[in-house]
Amino acid sequence: MKKLRPHGFTLIEVAIVIALMMFLALFVYPTYSAYLKRAKVTDSLVLASTAKIAVLHNATNNIPLTSPLHQPIR
Repeated sequence: MKKLRPHGFTLIEVAIVIALMMFLALFVYPTYSAYLKRAKVTDSLVLASTAKIAVLHNATNNIPLTSPLHQPIR
């Protein structure tokens, strides 16, 4: 009779792969988190510079700042 070869992975092989994935995640997550923080800061700086340009344009041309209801702010 022919011997059947076992198919699939053993429990120890699966455990090793899971341990390696956890070890890699330990280093990847802080890096990704820092990347997200830098992206948010960069986005905020871009938005702030856009607002700064609008305020400088209005100040240079003596245009009063208006609220969203188009009423001058006093």
